[in-house]
Amino acid sequence: MKTLWIPALACLTLTGCPELGREWTDKEETLLVDYYKVQCDKDDSKLCFRVREKTTDSWKTADLPFTGFSSFVWGNRYSVTVNTSFNSSGKDSAYEFRAVKTTTAVNPADEAFALTLYSRAGVLTPQNDTTWSLGDEITFACGSYCAQIKSAVDAQYALQLEFTASAGAVTLTSLLCSASEKDFSSDCSGESTVSWTVAHFQSECGLAEAAMCLLYRVNSSDDFSLLQLSGDISNFTPVWGKQYDLKVVKTLSSGGSISKAVLKENDSSPDDKANSTYPFKFILRGSALAANNAGVITGYDGAANMNCSSNSLCADLDNYIDDDQWLLLKGYVDGEQILLQEIICHDDVLADFKECVADEKDVTWSF
Repeated sequence: MKTLWIPALACLTLTGCPELGREWTDKEETLLVDYYKVQCDKDDSKLCFRVREKTTDSWKTADLPFTGFSSFVWGNRYSVTVNTSFNSSGKDSAYEFRAVKTTTAVNPADEAFALTLYSRAGVLTPQNDTTWSLGDEITFACGSYCAQIKSAVDAQYALQLEFTASAGAVTLTSLLCSASEKDFSSDCSGESTVSWTVAHFQSECGLAEAAMCLLYRVNSSDDFSLLQLSGDISNFTPVWGKQYDLKVVKTLSSGGSISKAVLKENDSSPDDKANSTYPFKFILRGSALAANNAGVITGYDGAANMNCSSNSLCADLDNYIDDDQWLLLKGYVDGEQILLQEIICHDDVLADFKECVADEKDVTWSF
């Protein structure tokens, strides 16, 4: 009998007996929490945090219990202390909130985000005709997209919605796409053909390098959006003063933003808006401009040249250009030039410039 007990006792004294497994002790550690939540799973109506351990890591969905963080506010990024529990394989199995170490509010103008939502799971529920609940956690106004969202949810479609978040509130900025779950990958995460109206003017892209971007909209009742692609619409050459109705093949990135646009069908008879009846406001980067020459400022990246003399704007503009200021100007297309009518905003500090631009209701695009 004694010989039968010896191996068992030996095994109990060793930590390396595979059949017994290993016991992992809870650990207190720092976790970074993103400023918005996502649907935990396509079959789940709840929302989950996005987390990572280091700033160099990719964000991941914390689709496991995360308790106690009731002070979370949409629009803030956090560094928090948590008690992490582990499963038998040593992987995270649960987080228990301990304390907030740091809080950073994001700038909603620079931090729009796209959510893929599978309505079949009940993650989107109507509160009334103009308001929806997201995961029974936070509400948002559907604005001009109410009918489209209702139709998609009634059909149990998957939707891709773009939001901004600030101070515990979310704002819907766009319905990027909706499709049946079967077609969602091809229609919303890949290529699809869309109809766009392209404006008769352009505006500064706001990218790393100075460049002009097209403005487009899907429906006539929509606001214009900035197409922030350095290559604009491939195979399409716009003329300032002409508004186009196009068919475009767009490609979406995994985050829901447009990563590519290719012309499929051009407009053979674009609307002529090259006269004073159709003035517009547009943004320019002073650092990309040079002082006027005989009352004309040369545009950049294909923008039309600008007549600044007719309304005595040249001296002021030369000063602002010399200071590399951002400019919001008003004008209209007159022949092959833009006749400038007014300097609306100017500032060398981008944040202050954006505050000024925000007061202009007909500048509907972010940059």
